Amino acid sequence: MRSSSGRSKLPASLGLAMLLVLGCGPSAAQTVADHLAACKSDSPDLKGRIQACGRAIEGAQDNEELRAEALLQRGVLYEMFGDQEAAIADYSEILKIDASSAIAYFNRGNVRDRLGQPDLALKDYTEAIRLDPTDPDMFNNRGQVHDSRGDFDLAIADYSEAIRL
Repeated sequence: MRSSSGRSKLPASLGLAMLLVLGCGPSAAQTVADHLAACKSDSPDLKGRIQACGRAIEGAQDNEELRAEALLQRGVLYEMFGDQEAAIADYSEILKIDASSAIAYFNRGNVRDRLGQPDLALKDYTEAIRLDPTDPDMFNNRGQVHDSRGDFDLAIADYSEAIRL
């Protein structure tokens, strides 16, 4: 199974511009942008990156889009760090901000599957697919859960759709 990298498709300069437009002063906007950049860096220091994500989340209280972006990245980092419950909490927090975030449902489903919670994983994968029926990984991962439960017809249907996509 895969987990999204959580990387934003928005350049850092656009995030900074969004903060300025939304009323953050230049220094506050730059600080949030700096924290988000550190959060999303390739540094092997997971703890430092998680802390940077936390500072970005705190600084972006008035910007739900940037806050969700930092929560997504921190959730991925928590998964890498081995703190699955914290990852679930971050993905769930994203869904409070944006209930249409397919990637938050998908990533939470991945964690729940790894934690041996197939019913919850299936629920999350199904919602992710409803929101984004074009991602083959979502069908593949749901198929794996069906397969592990012995629901082979459902697994084959999901695997077939993943291949088709």
